[in-house]
Amino acid sequence: MEYSAKMRRATDLCSSRLWTVVLAAGASTRLARPKQLVRLNGRTLLERTVRTADTLTPGRVIVALGAESLRLRRHLQTKRIPLTITVNADWRLGMGGTLSHAIRRMPNDASAALVLLSDQPLIDDSTIQRLIRAWRNRPRRIAASLYGGRAGVPAIFPRGYFRELQRLTGDEGARALLRDEDTVVRVDAPEATVDVDTAEDLAELKLGDGSSRPMRHRRRRGARRALR
Repeated sequence: MEYSAKMRRATDLCSSRLWTVVLAAGASTRLARPKQLVRLNGRTLLERTVRTADTLTPGRVIVALGAESLRLRRHLQTKRIPLTITVNADWRLGMGGTLSHAIRRMPNDASAALVLLSDQPLIDDSTIQRLIRAWRNRPRRIAASLYGGRAGVPAIFPRGYFRELQRLTGDEGARALLRDEDTVVRVDAPEATVDVDTAEDLAELKLGDGSSRPMRHRRRRGARRALR
């Protein structure tokens, strides 16, 4: 009993030091307007993502901006959500560099980083809770979403991987880390397939009312969600 209580306390402490990194630095060139500010059911995609993060890691959210940073910063400030905003000046070089930038701003006592993208509108609390449970069971392993036959984000990276993430440059991402089946716990998350890159994507999403119902949209993008 004493051992079990100690294990529970250790697990709770580990979870209390989980931080979330929201990557929202892209220019949305294919959509021709900031996808972060696209509204779905009354909220922007960025706000939806940040609120999900704040629900599960309250006060421990880092948002990495790049393109349209001033506009997005003002938008977030109106929401009064406790978070840390950081701007990657080299956002044009790619998502891998932005992830590296954000990880470098993690506090020293952070036990792991939950990485979210701002354009996966069907990701909600239940998706992330499944990832957190998987990570808590094996806190030294990466817990990643499984969809399209690949592991991708959302994903939780334990602190032991921070150095590797910090070395990412340009558009080089975490694909190599996520495809190692010996170190990654995969959690089914078909809802992660849905994202917003084009006007067609947005129209299809709104046609589905932003629900988790099956959509033609789901046929793609496992590769990109592996952080390239």
